[in-house]
Amino acid sequence: MAPPNRSADVIRCKRRNSLFLAASAVLMIPASSCSSEPEAAARDVAWSIRRLANKKGYSVEGSATYVLGVGGWYQPSVTLLDDKGCSITAELNASHVVDTDARGDLSARFAGVVPVTRPVATAQLQITHKDAPMGSLDPRTISRTSLYNQTSVVDPKVHPPENAANPCSKSRRELRNERQARLRNKAVTDPDGADAEAISGMSREEVVATAINSAGFLCARITSMYPSGGAIIVNCVEYRNGSGRAKYRVDASAGTVRPLS
Repeated sequence: MAPPNRSADVIRCKRRNSLFLAASAVLMIPASSCSSEPEAAARDVAWSIRRLANKKGYSVEGSATYVLGVGGWYQPSVTLLDDKGCSITAELNASHVVDTDARGDLSARFAGVVPVTRPVATAQLQITHKDAPMGSLDPRTISRTSLYNQTSVVDPKVHPPENAANPCSKSRRELRNERQARLRNKAVTDPDGADAEAISGMSREEVVATAINSAGFLCARITSMYPSGGAIIVNCVEYRNGSGRAKYRVDASAGTVRPLS
């Protein structure tokens, strides 16, 4: 949520510096005006969480009493821990902006739905007071003070794994050109390892065709192959455009390739 837009004539005493002291003298602001400045606080917090009937998320509801007159805003958020050990944090949809001129308490309610499909073990509610320098919209300048932090068991039957290695990471399938570039780089530092990895990702036909081409013959695509006397008889299309036919005897144990008429 964006910080509240305050008028330029609102003066925050707790941010007073030497320049402000000089300005306060001109504006005839007594120093005693800062003596009773309230502090941010969240009291009487009550909250609950339940799984939606369609099992596509969790609903969080609650209430709290906030202290007014401190500027900034109060932000409740919830962090859920699922059965894989993944934590999901979401800000609830009720943040309360506080005016610096107001005094007393504010009774507020907050609620929100966290879209989590997996079963959840625990939920952690946090209430944070946030504030920003006057007129600043830069999120890096926002100050944060934790006021409330409580963890509640949602489902005692759910047990997240301990010390799971990157349980929440979503691995992206390596593209063909990315794999080829990586293997080229690996071939420089680890030729044997690169060859082994390249072969492990090939089909049987690709391995045999590569062996034929490495021996100096042509085999763009294998049409058929069958065992014969401890070797493999391979029929190939010689060129990628589909022209040419060739037949080879591949002896894997001897490491030889012989063309057949």
